[in-house]
Amino acid sequence: MVSTTKRPPRCPAPVSSTHHRVEHWSGGAVADLGSLEGEPAHHATLAPYVSFLIHRGQAGVVVLVDTAGAVAGRRGVGPRGCLAGNCFRQLSFSY
Repeated sequence: MVSTTKRPPRCPAPVSSTHHRVEHWSGGAVADLGSLEGEPAHHATLAPYVSFLIHRGQAGVVVLVDTAGAVAGRRGVGPRGCLAGNCFRQLSFSY
């Protein structure tokens, strides 16, 4: 027997504004890094800004802020050498 009932969609489409500010929070300072127009409100859209700050050796948090001032996404930024995958340690083998 085949069921003919329709299933509801698994994930509804995110509702978000189309204009966001990108800010860098470090300590008590807030720096405006730019704005995104027409991009979805997702932390993955912050990747170019995070990469830029890591390259400059800066730390803090990159935040995606909507027009109402609410945080729509955030990514942590650490100085070069302290992120997973960037740390290497000397291993000593004794046979």
